Amino acid sequence: MKKLLKLPLRIATLPLIAILLVFQLISSLIVGLTSIATNLLATVFLLGSLAGWIANAPNGLIFQTAGLGLFFALLRTSLDGCWRK
Repeated sequence: MKKLLKLPLRIATLPLIAILLVFQLISSLIVGLTSIATNLLATVFLLGSLAGWIANAPNGLIFQTAGLGLFFALLRTSLDGCWRK
């Protein structure tokens, strides 16, 4: 009797396992791409603030670009802390 119950359940779980693996792959790709994007944005803004400081740009502009760079640099680490409970 047990074997009769186990076989349909095993057959039903095979597509579920495949679907979950596809979702895991998609979410891993999304996390990886957003990590690259935030790191690039942080680098661009921090280098922009450095270039503005060298070029004697207004202080407000330098602090604004440095703030945006730090925001994007710390965005992923702050979100990782929020989701780990």
